[in-house]
Amino acid sequence: AVGFAPAWVVGYVHARAGRLDEAREVLRAVQARAATTHVPPVAIAFLFAAVGDHPQALDWLERAHREHGPWMELLAVYPPADPLRAEPRFRALLKALRLPELS
Repeated sequence: AVGFAPAWVVGYVHARAGRLDEAREVLRAVQARAATTHVPPVAIAFLFAAVGDHPQALDWLERAHREHGPWMELLAVYPPADPLRAEPRFRALLKALRLPELS
């Protein structure tokens, strides 16, 4: 049991541990929940990044930016964003947010 960890964190941990099937199952559940209640788009983005779907992750990050979602100010340093750092769309998003690119 993970206790009170947000669902996206559970999926992220599964992905980092190499349990991609479990991570994708959590992702599907989070997306289903997002259809009926607010789920921060950035949380869904980090799940997509963790399972290797960078285009979907970037779509959700761009949505989070449009919605002025939470956590965007941490995007330059937050580890769940690491898989996206080489992506031009990610770098453009950092620029739009006036955040530094860290190498």
